[in-house]
This record gives sequence, structure tokens and C-alpha cells, in this order.
Amino acid sequence: MHPVLINIPLFGGIKIYTYGLMYALAALTSIYVSVRLGKKDGYSPDRVMDLSFYLIIGNLLGARALYVITDWQRFADYPLDIFKIWEGGLVFFGGLIGAIATALYLAPRYKMKILKTADFFMPGLAFGHAIGRLGCLASGCCYGKPMPDFPFSITFPSQPYTLAPVGLPSSHLNLSNPSFYLSSAEGFSISGLANVLMVKFF
Repeated sequence: MHPVLINIPLFGGIKIYTYGLMYALAALTSIYVSVRLGKKDGYSPDRVMDLSFYLIIGNLLGARALYVITDWQRFADYPLDIFKIWEGGLVFFGGLIGAIATALYLAPRYKMKILKTADFFMPGLAFGHAIGRLGCLASGCCYGKPMPDFPFSITFPSQPYTLAPVGLPSSHLNLSNPSFYLSSAEGFSISGLANVLMVKFF
């Protein structure tokens, strides 16, 4: 676990957080895959990149909104904390809902068929999600159900910027509550299979 990737000793300390970097890498990778597959379906790279930009915004807004809703009492008392996304608080399913809503609104305006657009965006989404889950591992969020006697449990080390409770034994292979590296492997697998199917059959 490595919440802060780089600490630059300038202006009182500039921190580059691993989760933020992995989120950006996930977004760029998703766009690359989607542009490549979209081009195969006859959509210009510029059009796919434009839509991708708005999908990322919808994703961020949806991911943050769902997190705020699920922990509303905290944000009701400190409403400005809603904007402190560097402290954690992005929910995948909220981001998915936000991105889908954005696509449903904008895709027809870009003259892009909804189902065909979903086809070539999905492999990139799965790949990006897999990368993002590695960011969760680095930051200590989404740590799963505590199972101290489970052989594959891990114990989070003492880190000043971790989002996990220090010393919490936590399982990430519990099938009833899978967490980040199982989800990451799943995302890479889905993306790889979808890419093969898209290239061979569509």
C-alpha cells in the first residue's frame, strides 16, 4: 500500500496521490481502447474522444454524488467536504450511473447509436476499472470484510494517508464480498475477452 506516490518538497509539500494517478491512467487507457474500437465501427477518433471527455465528467459527478448520499450526515454537517475528493469518496456504481446517463443524453446528439457505442466503450471501461481498483489497493479504500483467520488476508500497515483503519486484517478473496485485486483481475479478464470478441466477430 502506497497512498502517496511522490512528495515534492516545494511550496510546503506537493503530494501526488497514487489513487489519483491510477484514476487518470484508467481514464486515458479507457479512451485509447474506446477510440481504437470505435474507429473500427466507423466513428471518428475526435467524436469518440469528445464523448469520452463528457463521460469522464459524468463518471466523476456520479461517483461523488453516490458517495455523498451514502454518508449524508457527515456532509450535512460539513458541506464543503463534498468537494474534497482527494480525501477519498468515489463510488464505482455511482460513476457508472453518471456515465450511462451522460451517454444516453449525448450519444444521439453525436449521431452515435446507443448500443453500438456501449459495445466499443465497454472493453475500455472494464480495463479502466481494473486499473482503478489497483489505485484502491494503493490508497487502502474498499478493503473488504475483516477475516483475520483467512490465509489470504492482508494487514494494512501504518500509513499517514491511508483510508483503511490501521492494523485491520482484511480479506480480499472472500467470495461473498470480493475486493480490489479480485475485481481488478476480473476487469482485465472481461476487457481482454471483450476485445477478442469485438475483433473476431463484430
